[in-house]
Amino acid sequence: ADSLDFTVTADDTEFPAGKIELGASEINYGGLVQLTAAVNPAVSFQWSLGNGRNVVTQQRIIEEYYYTSGDSIPVSLEATTIRGCKAMFYSHIK
Repeated sequence: ADSLDFTVTADDTEFPAGKIELGASEINYGGLVQLTAAVNPAVSFQWSLGNGRNVVTQQRIIEEYYYTSGDSIPVSLEATTIRGCKAMFYSHIK
């Protein structure tokens, strides 16, 4: 039996890179925060806002009122490229 070894490369695969930018790092109860997905390349954004709400959007900027108390509210973002490559980003609001 013959065998063949080969390597497949996908040079066109590009994962999202960047960060979450917050309009404010500290907020009062009921405060409005602007969250920006400073991530490229990406076409879809799935936010977990740390207050029980999840948002899926194609917009890079969203705003959210926070009626959550505590030392730190975790925020996460899953960004997806047009080819379906995904990456996670994390931050927190005090």
